[in-house]
Formats: sequence, structure tokens, C-alpha cells
Amino acid sequence: MLVAAALSGKLGDSRGRGWVLRRALTVYGAGMLVPFLVTNPWVIAPVVPLVALGGGAVMSLPYAILIPLMPDDEHGALTGFYTLSRGFGIALGPLLAGVAISELKGPFSATQGYQAFWGVSAAAIFASLFFLHKLSGETSDRRRLTRA
Repeated sequence: MLVAAALSGKLGDSRGRGWVLRRALTVYGAGMLVPFLVTNPWVIAPVVPLVALGGGAVMSLPYAILIPLMPDDEHGALTGFYTLSRGFGIALGPLLAGVAISELKGPFSATQGYQAFWGVSAAAIFASLFFLHKLSGETSDRRRLTRA
């Protein structure tokens, strides 16, 4: 993950942070689907490095994307809002995973339902692609406004 965080920053500077994050989210989400769909450790093990690479990029790039969108006089307030929204996700994720585990005990009886956790994680990751797409438009608008 540390290597991915450093590499994603460098790659984000050259290719664009949104471009890198979009690909990292896709790899990360697809990697989370593997243990959701399969329980064989020989199938899951080769995916772990890809999940780590995607996770490192996903943990390091979002704030770098947000900073240029912030008005100069509102960095503190928007950083607080960003941290609050992350905290909300950190609280909501385990709740949704717990519900999924309880509800999917039957279909995922081999793991007593715990396999459902990976599906919730993948769904959240793929849902964030929608918000990243919306933010891409904001980034373009901000660049145009700055040039004007």
C-alpha cells in the first residue's frame, strides 16, 4: 500500500489524479469482488497485491483532488467537512456489512455470511466512481473559472 500511495501521487501528477483514481477504484472494487464470489484461498491470494495497490491509491488521492476545488478562504471548513464525511463512511460501512452478513448467512453458509462483507465493500467502492465522475466536471469548471 505504501508503494502504491507514493506511485499514485507521482502518476497522478503526470496523468491526472482523477484518471489514476478512476482506475485504482476499478481495480480495488474488482479485487473486493473476488472474495465475495469465491472462497478458495488459491484464487484469492493472487488478487491481494492488486487490492493493496488499489487501496493505497484510493487512500492517498481523494484529498489531492479536493484541494484545488476549495476556495482559498475555506480550506479549514471544507477539510472538516471532508473528514466528517469520511467518518460517516467509517461508521456506516460496518453497519451495512453487519446487515449483509446477517441477511446472507444462508447463501454464504460456508463463511457464516461473512463473505458478504466483501460485496458491501465492492459496492461502496463502485458507487464512489459515480461521485468521482461528478467531481470531474467540477474540476473542469474550476480550471475554466481560474483562467477567466
